Amino acid sequence: MDVRTINTKNRILNGLIKVLSTQKLSECRTIDIINQAEVSKKTFYNYFKNKKDFIHWVETNILTSLKNALQKDRTSLEDTHNASEQKIMELANSAFNVTLKYCDDHKDTLVVLLSDNGDINLYHAIINLANDEFLERAPYLFNTTRAEIQKIPLYKFFQTLYVDSIIRLLLFWLNHRSTMSIDDDKYLAGLIQTKSNIQLMKSLAN
Repeated sequence: MDVRTINTKNRILNGLIKVLSTQKLSECRTIDIINQAEVSKKTFYNYFKNKKDFIHWVETNILTSLKNALQKDRTSLEDTHNASEQKIMELANSAFNVTLKYCDDHKDTLVVLLSDNGDINLYHAIINLANDEFLERAPYLFNTTRAEIQKIPLYKFFQTLYVDSIIRLLLFWLNHRSTMSIDDDKYLAGLIQTKSNIQLMKSLAN
């Protein structure tokens, strides 16, 4: 993709970010995105058929990039098996490096698309991606296998709690980037993976 195309698509994406700061995705029109992007209709339609096609392109890129980032981060677990709590805390510094860097670089897009004005379908797609990644990482972090987790209902329950906590932490961090660093997020990710809710609340109170 040439530089001109990249710059034009980024302008259109910035137009979407501006629109979603005040409008719901379901209510905004293609022309609203075009106007905020300050490009011509012809320019927009040179690249996309309509708003739906544009959103599909944006979200496909996000999901593909997140999947690739998680796969790269997973390599830091290759020498790990049934990790201790201390080891999981240590791994939090490396097991999300590429993923958090991607999220930080694209925070404006992620924040608006995962906000109340954004696309709930993207949120669910990220949850599904995180669940798949959990199953890939389970043999490294816990004394279990992908097959066991998928077979035993209680494992599935804890998987849901685990993934939901990590996703909610990510969203909280993205919305508080002015006061939270990547290192803060990694530290909290480690705590979430190793401490109970009661322990977390007590640590905050102290």
